Amino acid sequence: MESVVAIKVKIPFNEILLETMRQYSVSVQEVIDYGYNLHTSDKRELHDLTYYSIRRHTNLPAQLIISSRDIACAILKKYKTKSTVKKYMTIRYDHRSFSTKNNIISLSSIKGRIKIPIKIPKYFDKYKDYEVKCANLFIRKNKMFLNIIVAKEVDANNDFCDNGKIVGIDFGINNIAVTSEKQFFKGVVDKLNKFQKLRTSLQSKGTKSAKRHLKRLSGRQKRFVTDLNHCISKRIVETLNKGDTIVMEALKGIRNRNRGKIMNRLISNWSFYQLNSFIKYKSVQKGIQIIEISPRYNSKTCNRCGEVYSRRPKNSGFFKCLYCGYTCNSDLNASFNIRNRLKPLVNSRGLFVNKPIVASNQ
Repeated sequence: MESVVAIKVKIPFNEILLETMRQYSVSVQEVIDYGYNLHTSDKRELHDLTYYSIRRHTNLPAQLIISSRDIACAILKKYKTKSTVKKYMTIRYDHRSFSTKNNIISLSSIKGRIKIPIKIPKYFDKYKDYEVKCANLFIRKNKMFLNIIVAKEVDANNDFCDNGKIVGIDFGINNIAVTSEKQFFKGVVDKLNKFQKLRTSLQSKGTKSAKRHLKRLSGRQKRFVTDLNHCISKRIVETLNKGDTIVMEALKGIRNRNRGKIMNRLISNWSFYQLNSFIKYKSVQKGIQIIEISPRYNSKTCNRCGEVYSRRPKNSGFFKCLYCGYTCNSDLNASFNIRNRLKPLVNSRGLFVNKPIVASNQ
């Protein structure tokens, strides 16, 4: 498996790089306009149509024009409507337009190569043996940053380790995450409701001051969610060792499931995909295997007898099996079932209810 890390580095503000970003945005927009009007996102076709035109009215080097075309094609594939990019767009550098040596970076620009000394935080010293892949130049609050993407092949077993621990993780709202090792990470419903109540109040006012406050509120909620997701993923992974396996539900379609208006709003306000990705990259670095399974019946199945006959009193948070009488915290029961999906479980009728599945390595 490949471990990929982004090293964020602040660089001195540079007017040449700023103008390069502006012209890069112009290039991206021109390719988008051509692609949208011609109903195509084919890279070769759009390259032939736009390359020489962009070379004439911008000072971008060839490699940045190609990079901007790739981004434009990705945008055309993702969105059905015509997109308008921002004035200073993030520049994607590859090994032909970016290099680093002895804490000095070299970036292609409209004025040729620019060399800038950088200081990498000590936290990232553990990634010194990683290979530099690419970099992204961007602006935040009138400050320039460079995300240096590094990667390394990590030795992890492709087969299940007989001696390794298998841990199932269930995601939810009342408990953001519960593991089959009986780790509970409490939900933040009250906090999310406060954010929503304040957001609704500001939206109803509609003043310029309210809109500025909404923007700040959005950033505050995003930082809160990111910080908590980092803490949860760290606490889960630090209890495991190389050769262990984490089993999680595949999150595809999580927002499309019918849970009611309030529950769907709470789910939309929490980034389960982010938590999932944090657990993945921390696990890969440690040599822990990640398996994703279908969420079907994980919450309804009894982890003791394997029957699907159960009752969950509304808002009680407890699971009760109507076949064997077993009771358990509903999220903990689900985490047991997720873990057990990698082991065939026979119910009282002699039938396999948790059939072994083909594991998906992430």
